[in-house]
Amino acid sequence: MEIAYVDPNAPLIWTVQDALGILSLIFMLVYAVNLYFLYKFKSIGKTLYVPLIIISFILGILLTPAEALSTLPTSYYLVEWVSGLISGIVIAFLYFTEIKDKFNSE
Repeated sequence: MEIAYVDPNAPLIWTVQDALGILSLIFMLVYAVNLYFLYKFKSIGKTLYVPLIIISFILGILLTPAEALSTLPTSYYLVEWVSGLISGIVIAFLYFTEIKDKFNSE
């Protein structure tokens, strides 16, 4: 059995994937809070929803390695498509139905 030691003087090396991983964690936290705001009809939830969807689209592109695209199962693409469909339906409800008035009443 070998014991590995970490040199405390070694430089900390961050990769792009590390940074994207941290951004993804922050995004998931903000997205969860935003869903709560939408549930409670807070106007900040409606305001932040579309930018968060755009950010999730960008993060999804950046976090999927190109070599994985050819090996992903068909069900992955189905889930991605349904997720986008649901996000679009939520945006339509937020801006084009009488639900939009509940956000303005605060």
